[in-house]
Amino acid sequence: MNFRYGNCFTFNKRNEGMKPLLVSETGYKSGLHMELNLNIDEYLNTTHTIGAKIIIHEPTENPNPEDDGFIVSPGYEFTVSLKQTVYHRLSSPYKDHCFNYNSQAGNAMRSKNSCIRTCIQRKNFENCGCIDQTLGVMNELKPCDFTDKTDACCLDKVLDNMSRNGPTCSCNLPCRSVYYNEMISKARLRASEFCEMDSEGFPFCFQLRNHLKLNIYYSSLERYVYEQRAKWELTELVSLIGNELELWLGIDKGLHRKLLLQHPPDQQHPTSSSTTNKTTFLQINLRKSKITISAMLEARNSHNPSLFLVQEPYILDGSNRPKILELVAL
Repeated sequence: MNFRYGNCFTFNKRNEGMKPLLVSETGYKSGLHMELNLNIDEYLNTTHTIGAKIIIHEPTENPNPEDDGFIVSPGYEFTVSLKQTVYHRLSSPYKDHCFNYNSQAGNAMRSKNSCIRTCIQRKNFENCGCIDQTLGVMNELKPCDFTDKTDACCLDKVLDNMSRNGPTCSCNLPCRSVYYNEMISKARLRASEFCEMDSEGFPFCFQLRNHLKLNIYYSSLERYVYEQRAKWELTELVSLIGNELELWLGIDKGLHRKLLLQHPPDQQHPTSSSTTNKTTFLQINLRKSKITISAMLEARNSHNPSLFLVQEPYILDGSNRPKILELVAL
């Protein structure tokens, strides 16, 4: 149930113990076909539009009708073709600090959007003693009365303060995002009604003023994957620093032994241009090594989340391995 759109129905939601339905073909005949009866005679007088909100989302995600989806109207046949795009982001210590919402057991916040709504709802309850019913989260708490001026003004004040004081919600980007890039087309149904045969062989007719047809399918089984990868892994960085230290400490130890052999302790060390040159050379190379390590650390900390590794499209069943283009994120 949604406060704004009413009853909600989900198809192919991923639940424990249930196998999700999979698609192995493309085209109009291989997708989901539905006929919706909107029962417009049961609409309230305050309803301004007639139609249904359609949201195509991952089976593990909770849909958000207020921000996502598209509207379909009665009397038309709609075709929706899909092409999947997937984004993989890096978690801490990288700059995105992405969060894997679906991996947290018992976590009610299954997406970044629900995290933001929960954050706003907590502020509402802290300041007003009630919640905004339109947000659709934390509905077990006392709802605010929109007809009461005090409650309505309090909710407006909470949103105004949050927008003025900057981001107060710690809701990071998801580590995995899936988009379906819907292409929508429609055509008007020809007759004023259409009839079909029921299970007993009798005709069953639909009034077009109440009904619509909806066809959803994949236009291609290819999908584009954009993946962030670290240029320097932590183990690689530590190993490199260790190798650099081992190299220069080994040179320093060998040079020190050579100086001791050339100049015994009971003799005064003469000034030698060769010794000075070797020592200066060692200091310069140690300085270069420090600069190299500092540059690597700076590159790791200045990670740019807008750079991604791009994979060429590949078949959804994973039969073909993707080729990775050389575009690396720090």
